[in-house]
Amino acid sequence: MNIYFVRHGETEFNHTHRHQPDDVSLNDHGRQQAERVRDSVLALKPTHFITSTHTRAVETAEIINEAGEYEIELNELFRELERPVHIQGKKHFGLRSLFYIYQWFFGLRNRYWEKSGGESHNMFVNRVKQARAYLESLPEDAVVVVVSHSVFINFFVEHVCRERLLSTKEAFNLLMKITSLENTEITHVTYNPDFGDGVCKWGVL
Repeated sequence: MNIYFVRHGETEFNHTHRHQPDDVSLNDHGRQQAERVRDSVLALKPTHFITSTHTRAVETAEIINEAGEYEIELNELFRELERPVHIQGKKHFGLRSLFYIYQWFFGLRNRYWEKSGGESHNMFVNRVKQARAYLESLPEDAVVVVVSHSVFINFFVEHVCRERLLSTKEAFNLLMKITSLENTEITHVTYNPDFGDGVCKWGVL
């Protein structure tokens, strides 16, 4: 199975490097990005076309599928990390944001994040695993396009063959990958259920 994750197009929150809620639309540049990546995505001839339920991802998927050739599946498993309300709109590298990221990565104050409208680290990783199981349930010869988000895509890749928690160095490296994934960049992963026991059935190309 081939799975192609496509990060959504740019929003004004992306442009200004701020945490965003789920109902933010693409800006003009983001719509142009989705138009530019359209041919590359459609050339994959997907058998399944899935998108996060967040507005920016849905709009990206709809622009790619402008001709209506594919039925788009909205799936909440592939949505972005839900941030607490108090962090939305804050700069990614502001002091409040960095403090939140540090506490979140290492599972501190999990109940607080949940009460304030966000997902804890454990909740998010469990959802990533549920998304992995969902993809594994699709036909072996499926070609799947998933329009999603940088945090989700990078966590999926990082945890696709990992059960243990990240070390401090690994968490920092993952954060750098999250910040460097470009809007509408494509990440290709594979799944082969025929691999033997004890061998990871996933690969990243």
